[in-house]
Amino acid sequence: MSYHRAKDKFFRREIVKTKTDKSIKHLFIAAFLILSGCTVNQPAAPEHIVETVEEETVPEINSRALDHFMNGEFLMMQRQYARAVLEFQDALRYDPGAPDILTSLATAYLHLGKSENAEAVLLQALSSDPLHEDVRILLGQFYIMKKDYEKAEEHYWMLKTTYPGNAEYSYMMADISLQKGNKQSALEQFRAIYDKDNSDLSALAKSADLAGKMGNLRIAFDTYQILIEQEPKNLGYWEKYSELAVILRKLEQAINGLENVIFLTSNGNPETLSMLAVLYYENAEYQKADSILTDLYLQGHRDSQLLYYLGLSKLQKEDYQAMEAFSQEFKESYPEEMAAYTNLALSYINQEKPLDAIGILLQARKLFPNDFSVNYLLGSSYSMDKNYLLAKNSLQTALNISPDSRSTKHLLATVLNHLEEWENLERLYKELLAGNADDSQALNNFGYALAERGIRLEEAHDMAKRAIELEPDNAAYLDTMGWIYFRMGSLERAKHYIGRSLELEGDSEVVREHMDEIQKELDTEELQNTVKN
Repeated sequence: MSYHRAKDKFFRREIVKTKTDKSIKHLFIAAFLILSGCTVNQPAAPEHIVETVEEETVPEINSRALDHFMNGEFLMMQRQYARAVLEFQDALRYDPGAPDILTSLATAYLHLGKSENAEAVLLQALSSDPLHEDVRILLGQFYIMKKDYEKAEEHYWMLKTTYPGNAEYSYMMADISLQKGNKQSALEQFRAIYDKDNSDLSALAKSADLAGKMGNLRIAFDTYQILIEQEPKNLGYWEKYSELAVILRKLEQAINGLENVIFLTSNGNPETLSMLAVLYYENAEYQKADSILTDLYLQGHRDSQLLYYLGLSKLQKEDYQAMEAFSQEFKESYPEEMAAYTNLALSYINQEKPLDAIGILLQARKLFPNDFSVNYLLGSSYSMDKNYLLAKNSLQTALNISPDSRSTKHLLATVLNHLEEWENLERLYKELLAGNADDSQALNNFGYALAERGIRLEEAHDMAKRAIELEPDNAAYLDTMGWIYFRMGSLERAKHYIGRSLELEGDSEVVREHMDEIQKELDTEELQNTVKN
């Protein structure tokens, strides 16, 4: 029997309860006096009690060694490590090489900062009993402390192999891999622990955390999906799941995650609610976003993200005056935020106040001269104000910042058409169609531009035809085809397409003007035929 087990049995042994409480008391007193080195004449206890005590407390070890060992353990409890060393050394005189005594001696040396002595003693203990569990554990911990992870791994590998049912040693092996910088190995080991025991969610959580830190975000996300299925009320898992869903742009999952976080935290904190509102907005759930943002605003929250998205939510509701008010507050509170200026400009543009938009955007351009949005919106505002030359310059600047912006190229093409820069206009439309031959907007607008000039009408017709094939119910495209037929002199076909356009969009002033002109030509033609006859 080991010295540690003997110690544990002394402190933890259970005495059979009988009606003879007085005899049990005498047994406790006797045990205490024996440990104190005293002798006493004790009364005889009931036979069955004596047999139980003898079975539990008399180890097959040297009694003098045990006395010194126990004294050493008491001194360790009192943090008298130097005196404990002496007791353990005395114990070894009576039982040389006892692994338990050597382990305690090594522990005392470690407390005294004598690591070399501790290592030597532990290696001695290991030579006496290579499979001694406590010795292996202490050696593993010792080498981890010294950052000698190879040796630590050797001991924990032996423990893991010898005691395969003890998951603690598998955990230690994984932790050692982490200390060595081998995150992938640690991840695989934690996952293996879980695969062996599906109830060990701690190992699975560690693997998820590691996967995230390694940049394996999809693996981390999928793992947290398993974790929340196993523990649906674990707030930490839901928070990690939501965070990863946001990063991976899984909007619906992110929304679901944050909704659960809020539920588990009894309505959530303002930061979580604000993030949920942003996700609602990005998922086109504008009413939900607006409701949360408005509530937060009324509660006194005024952070830049809230004001930004609150303005955008009002834009989606077409409440442009409210958007203007929130955007103005945004700009006044956060004058360093570029979005405050662009939001305010958008509110003016949608209220058809191009001059107000131009004014705020010129302020923004001084602060953010190289920002795409500022220059693009400035170009749009100038175009709305029919100042096409300045619009062209701003849009060219926007394209220099973002050369692949198709929306900018489309708007610039419209501006070039007004400026009658035909060569630049054609070059730009050809560039757009080279990038996407099925760009219906480019096909339609290029065809219409040619029709307006009365040139290359067959080419214009083919482009308009393709645009309609792509979007059969687009009123603007039907109008373009009708106008091309008008330019070709095919009045009945022109009337047919313009009529279809009016059925879809009857309030278009341009289309009505086209129909009036076509009808005028038809009436003239009919009059001429009548005169001839």
